[in-house]
Amino acid sequence: MENGKVYFGNFKEESKRHGGWFIGHFLDETSCKRNDIEIKYWEFPHGIANHEKKFQKSASEITLILRGKIEGIIDGERIKLQAGEYVFIPPGVKNGFPDIVLEYVEGITIKFPSIPNDKVRIEE
Repeated sequence: MENGKVYFGNFKEESKRHGGWFIGHFLDETSCKRNDIEIKYWEFPHGIANHEKKFQKSASEITLILRGKIEGIIDGERIKLQAGEYVFIPPGVKNGFPDIVLEYVEGITIKFPSIPNDKVRIEE
C-alpha cells in the first residue's frame, strides 16, 4: 500500500538494491527518498568486515547492533559492541567501524541529515 503518506516494505530486501540503504536522499522511490535521514540495514558473517575508513562532514551517525558481536576503530580507539548496544558518532569523527566481526552480526545504521557527498573516505 502506498498513498504518498504510508509505505510498507521489506528492509532486508530493499536494502540489497542500494548497498544496504533503504531510506535516504539518494533513493528513487518517492516514499523513501528523504533529506532528513538515511537508514541502512547490514549484516556481516564472522571474520573481517573490510568497512571503509571515513568520517561525515556534517551528518551524525548511530549504529545499533541487533544481533552478534563486532569491533572497530572510532576516533582512534578500538571498541566492541554486541546485541542491544549502540554507538553515536558525531560529525568529523574518523572511524573504521566495523572492521572485525567476532560473531555473525546484524545492525542498523542511521545518519542524519541525509546529505549528498557528506562522507569523506580516509586513505591509509
